[in-house]
Amino acid sequence: TDVGVILAGIDNLDHVTETHGTEAADRLLRETARVMLSNQGSRVIGQYSRNEIILWLTDCNHEAAQLAGRRILRDFEDVIGALSAEHDLPASLTLGIAAMDQGHVFKDATELVDAAHHALEGSRLGSLASTDDTRTPALIS
Repeated sequence: TDVGVILAGIDNLDHVTETHGTEAADRLLRETARVMLSNQGSRVIGQYSRNEIILWLTDCNHEAAQLAGRRILRDFEDVIGALSAEHDLPASLTLGIAAMDQGHVFKDATELVDAAHHALEGSRLGSLASTDDTRTPALIS
């Protein structure tokens, strides 16, 4: 079975908390999770760290995971637009994507998450990066 991971980092979440309070930051986290869940078939979602959300995609190859990532980035812009009507939120979303399919083989789930995290760390703010066969981040436009 093909499995994908999208790790989303909400950029400037600490600034949102300091400027607008925990309620605004928590709402941003909830809305980001909602956007992520609305984009792919079977999935599991959780908070990976204070500003990161992890999305597991089943029956999803690398290409489908990248497509889901692009949709998430697009829909996140709508979330920021709606929330910015109440607060000026200087947040953006950065994604790291890894998938276990024929072209990308990982030993276990931990290695898959590590690859997504590595891609996330190699991303530009507000962008999407994906692993390639050598497990180095590749920016996707």
